[in-house]
Amino acid sequence: MGDNNGALADFNKAIELKQDFAKAYTNRGVAHLNLGDNNGALADFNKAIELKPDYVDAYFNRGVTHSKLGDNNGAIADYTKAIEIKPDYVDAYFNRGVTHSKLGDNNGAIADYTKAIEIKPDYAEVYFKRGILYNQLGDRQRAISDMQKSAKLFCEQKSPNCQIAQKNLRILQQQ
Repeated sequence: MGDNNGALADFNKAIELKQDFAKAYTNRGVAHLNLGDNNGALADFNKAIELKPDYVDAYFNRGVTHSKLGDNNGAIADYTKAIEIKPDYVDAYFNRGVTHSKLGDNNGAIADYTKAIEIKPDYAEVYFKRGILYNQLGDRQRAISDMQKSAKLFCEQKSPNCQIAQKNLRILQQQ
């Protein structure tokens, strides 16, 4: 995780020297997030956006912060803004999909996961999550197909999630 306290000190100094340095506010916000200071992170991301309204990383990280604070609608709004600024921002689609799923909007989640796969076809975790949703919606064939792809990609990437995806695939195939 690194030395987040040291990073905070460094970013504080950078901001002291250049008070309109949006990237320093965003990076300090990430350090706050890593230290569990969600409100400090939110304040820094807000300041970065105030300074640079098209700063995609600030919107994305503010979305993460809103999600951690339980403000799922705020998270979706920020991920959506990040996508408007950078239409191929695969992690924004992924996170927005996760947030839609938390809110019970499975179709919104599937749409975001599908777009993430279009952008990054080897994103194993997206296939995994979409496969789970397809299963919950009763679409067993798509669920199995996505879980197969997820397991294949996780294993090729030597991810510890390989075994989890394989286990889920076996369960789906036995239903």
